[in-house]
Amino acid sequence: MKRKDGFTLIELLVVVLIIGILAAVAVPQYQKAVFKSRMLGLQQQTLNIKKALEIYFTENGHYTTNLNELDITYKPNNGAWNCSVDLGKPEVIRCFAKEKYHVALQYFLDNNSDPSFVGKSTCFAYEDDPLAKDFCRSSQMTSSWTIVKD
Repeated sequence: MKRKDGFTLIELLVVVLIIGILAAVAVPQYQKAVFKSRMLGLQQQTLNIKKALEIYFTENGHYTTNLNELDITYKPNNGAWNCSVDLGKPEVIRCFAKEKYHVALQYFLDNNSDPSFVGKSTCFAYEDDPLAKDFCRSSQMTSSWTIVKD
């Protein structure tokens, strides 16, 4: 009898099934890791702007809304986030993730008229985004977090 080399259809289907199961487990974990790294970048950018604004305030006696006047290179992460400074009452830095990342960080500056705001930060997350809610809950930088409804 002649020997046949190769795989049977069942063996190939089992291999495809195993690869499918591994992919089903790995892809969500990968997406979660990418989200966390981008949000940590957003957090770091917010802190960098805060430090640069405090230095600017020390040198000039007032804050600026123009991030290009600061001693940092401000580059939004490939359009994934954007930051701004609002000098209303209270003065605040707002950084928000664009597009599919439903998170915003807000940091209150030290020159506020209301001392209860000074140095506090808030994380905002859309209620239908579990990754954003988890990030806000676990964020070490924020003193509070809020769920935003669409």
